[in-house]
Formats: sequence, structure tokens, C-alpha cells
Amino acid sequence: MALEGTLKDFSPFDIMELIDFKRKTGLLFVTSPEGETITLGFEKKGLVLAQSSAKKNDMQLGNILVRAGKITEAERDRALEMQKGTLDRLGFIFAREKYCTEKDICESLHIQIKRVFFTLLRWNEGIYIFEPRESIDYFHEFVKPVFVQPLSVKGLMMEGAVMVDEWPMVEKVVKSLDMVFRQVPLEREIKTITEEDAFDFEGGNAKDEKTIRITPDEKTIYDLIDGRHSVADIIDQTLFSEFTCCKTVFELVKKDLIEEDAAGSADMIAPTQETASSEENLSDEILRESWEAARVLVQRALPEALVLEIAISKTRASLLQGETDPAQWPELILALYQEAMPLAKDSNIGVFEYISGEVGVALFWDQHSDYMLVVISSLGGSSGASRFRAHVATVTRCILV
Repeated sequence: MALEGTLKDFSPFDIMELIDFKRKTGLLFVTSPEGETITLGFEKKGLVLAQSSAKKNDMQLGNILVRAGKITEAERDRALEMQKGTLDRLGFIFAREKYCTEKDICESLHIQIKRVFFTLLRWNEGIYIFEPRESIDYFHEFVKPVFVQPLSVKGLMMEGAVMVDEWPMVEKVVKSLDMVFRQVPLEREIKTITEEDAFDFEGGNAKDEKTIRITPDEKTIYDLIDGRHSVADIIDQTLFSEFTCCKTVFELVKKDLIEEDAAGSADMIAPTQETASSEENLSDEILRESWEAARVLVQRALPEALVLEIAISKTRASLLQGETDPAQWPELILALYQEAMPLAKDSNIGVFEYISGEVGVALFWDQHSDYMLVVISSLGGSSGASRFRAHVATVTRCILV
């Protein structure tokens, strides 16, 4: 039986603690109000899969292997070209072509899983669905005891708890991943110390000293600070998680080694005319992807609902889910549509929600593509109505991304 609800009722910590305690095997889908969906795969021994709809997971794996020095950029690009013809997973191609070992791939997958996992721990809004499965069939050829063990959920949650506690402090300095920092001119020498020395060292940055001692991680980030690249760019250039990178930037600011470059941050935020034009050219593609994501989200979140697609100008319906005669619905739905208002003035996108007794109806439409998504669901009481409204809100944000 599927487990579902909202993050306002149960936090990501609560959900994953329950899954881990029950030793469940299955997939957890969590969708944020902005429409990003994170998928986690659990086996009885731990976490074996983590994906985010906001990132191309295969490309991310390739980049991690490049950053780790396991493959070259040329090998990654050749594998991507091969993938276009075969649709094989990128990790399978890396192993088949012997660009790297299966162990290298598994270690990189661990980095990818942790990045996505820790991102989810910070979410406090959205809907979740856990679907039990007999097994998780993803990169399974690489998840073997001889190469890698599933990641301990308890261990990840303990590490994540520390991260969540420290984030408010870090965010006072690193307010956005779009921020750009620059190095501060120094009169003292910078010395990199080992992690063991850093653990034993106290008071090493006193003003009367001739050197400033920093850790290897701090040195890695410090060398990438150039007044041009944002924090997000630096994360992509390293193997660090978002939190580790941001906390390291925070520590470097505390040591007066770097400072925000306001001009650089402004350049990152303000789009150029060329960028604006490019975004406009991609608008149709983004819109299509958003509607496809909305359809998948509705079918996954409300598997018992009746789902129709209606062509507004042609007054014609197609059945996407459930059992009904599509010809019976267009006139009734379009009558409701005439009473509905778009989300904003001059907007082509609109949402209309109607709840009566035990039935909820939601319309999502886009006049630009003559497309309407219709969801008709049995509610099953007041809690069902609340859940239906939560799904409508999430799908709405998915469309507007």
C-alpha cells in the first residue's frame, strides 16, 4: 500500500525514518511547490538511488567522474554521443568502454545520491508518495557488495541533521547560490594545514601571526573564488555538496579571506539582452516539458482519478486515465471553463478548482497550445478534499515553472 501526504504533516526526516525502520523497498517521490521532483530509491539495507528532476542525472554523474579525475571531458562527451544512439545509461557506457571502473562509478553515484538527499532534507513544503517495490532496478549492475554497499539512511540523516542546524547561520552570509565572492588582498601568507592539524589547532588566525592557516577544503574553494563565478558555479566545479561548499565560503568570509563582489552578483542576476532572447526562444520547449511533468504528477499523485486532455478549440477530449466516454465531457468542462479566470491578467495559463460534496474537479489550461488537463477525483471526506487541493496547488506550481 502506498504511503502519501504532505511535508507539512510529516517532514522528510519523519518519512525516511519510517521507511528505514520498516526496512521497506520502494521509491519515494517528493514534489516541491516549485514543481521539482526528487526520487529516492530504498532497499532493505539502505539508500541506492537519488534523482532530481531539476538536474540531468546522467550528465551530473559524468561531471562528477570528470571532477574526480576518473574520466576525461573528451571521454564524457564521447559517451554522451554514444548514448544518443543506444539510450543506455551513461554509467553503463563508461564501464563498457572501460573509461573507468565500476567502483569509480559507484563512488560517484554515492556523491550524487548524497547531494540530492541533503537537498530534500531542507524542504518543508510539498507532497510525497512512497510506492513499495520488490526491487529497485536502477544502476543495479553497479550496486553490488563487492563494489559498494547501499548508503545507511541513519548515517545520512545524522549528517543531515547537523547540516540543517547550521544552515541558518551559513545563510546569513551565503544568502543565494547566485552570489559572487572575490579574494581580499592579503599581507599575510596562506598556509594549508592537514585535517589532523586543523583538529588540534586553536587560535591560529590571530592578527599578530604572519600566516593564515586554512584546511585543504578551504584552499580548494579559495582558489576558485575569482569575482566572476557564482557559488553555484563553484559547486559544479567540485565534488562538494551544496552545504559543504556554502559552509566553506562562510568560513572563508569569517577569516577575512574573501568578500562578496556586489558587482559580480548583480551581473549574475541581471539578464543580458542575449540571455533574454535565448530564454524567449526556449519558452515553448519549457512549456511543453512543464505540461508533461504536470500530467505525470497528476497520474502519480491521484492514480484513481479520471484524467482527460481536452483540445479547447476543437471541443474534443482524449482519455488519459480511468474509464469513461470522452465524448460526454467536453461541453460540460468547457462550460466550467467559461466561468474560470486566468491566473493573471493577459495570462494564457489558468487553473480552476471546483469541489462539490465527494467530487473534486480541477482544470489546468494553456491557451497558447490549446491544451487543457482535466482531473476529476472522488474525495472520500474532508481529508480527501484537503489532499486534492494540495495536489492542485503542486501541479499549478509545476506548470508555472
